[in-house]
Amino acid sequence: MSVECPKCKTDNTSDSKFCKKCATPLPSSKEILVTDTLVTHKEELIREPKINIQRVKDKEKNALILCSITLILISIGLLTYSNIKYYSLEIEHGFAYALGGVAGSSLWIALVSYLIWILILKKKRGAGLLCFSIIIFLGSGYQSYLMLEKNRALKEAVKSSYSMFENILKGEEVKQKDFDRNSYGDMTPFMEFFNSYSLQIQNDFIKMENEINQHGIEYIFIQKNLEELESIRQSQIKLKKIRMIYDKYEIIFKQRVKEAGQKITNLDVPIDLKASILRGFNKTKDYGIETLVEYYNIERSYLLEANNLLEFLQKQHGIYWFEGEQIMFPYQEDADIYNKYVQKMVQLINKERAWQTRVQREGLIMLKKGKESVK
Repeated sequence: MSVECPKCKTDNTSDSKFCKKCATPLPSSKEILVTDTLVTHKEELIREPKINIQRVKDKEKNALILCSITLILISIGLLTYSNIKYYSLEIEHGFAYALGGVAGSSLWIALVSYLIWILILKKKRGAGLLCFSIIIFLGSGYQSYLMLEKNRALKEAVKSSYSMFENILKGEEVKQKDFDRNSYGDMTPFMEFFNSYSLQIQNDFIKMENEINQHGIEYIFIQKNLEELESIRQSQIKLKKIRMIYDKYEIIFKQRVKEAGQKITNLDVPIDLKASILRGFNKTKDYGIETLVEYYNIERSYLLEANNLLEFLQKQHGIYWFEGEQIMFPYQEDADIYNKYVQKMVQLINKERAWQTRVQREGLIMLKKGKESVK
């Protein structure tokens, strides 16, 4: 066994007391043995704490990862909840549409999960994952706030829309309103359009009614007008003019519907809201037009029968007479023809009332469903 000189590092024999090169006193073999043992023990003592520190670091990293994953799951939960609340107002699709909206977000959620695994979890960077999850949490919190705020504004818009719809249904006046963007958010342009559209439609009906009333249709079949031949002829002219009024306003209302679709398309609202509004509008507009055409066909049929009756009376003028308010004919055959025309007119009046009752009932059902959707 050689002994190394502590000064010049020269190897010497084990029995040497002094270095053969620099004459420095050399330690004995026993001293070397003790020193080696102490060094070994010291290294072991130093190494043991290193193992404990590594375990502590692993635990801290696992805690960071667990905390980060929890924040990310909460973020996804917030987005899911806000999407369901927002899209659940889609009356046509309901909760299924809401879930579809959530499913549509799954792509970016999957992408985020992939990036988390590749960039962070796989490399076990706990602190980096925590920072990333905090960013995701704050972003999803803000996005959820925006979605819930849109939900609130959309609910307010739906309530106001159905309130105006109810006024129209009850024959009450629709008034011009100002819509605050703080209350209606992105739906403000639509509310302004719908208020203006409702006013326009109601004013058109009022104008139509006033134009018809100017011709005094309710006085056409009174005794005074049926006793004079010229009055009968004037009544026929009035019926033709009323028919022209109905034709004119049928065209106007159809044009209003067409213009409404174009105006909705040009509204300054988010694309998703605009798509929903257009979907609902297109679903109901055709039925609305069919219902309107049905009404005008009933009115035209009534005018036709009224004109036929006046033509018959014109031919029978000087033959029939009045006893009180009852018109009398010398022959039963003529009385039967007169009663046949009157019965057809009464049937058309009843048909119009049935149409009005049905439309009002359907409107009330729609109104009820709309109000329940925003509770």
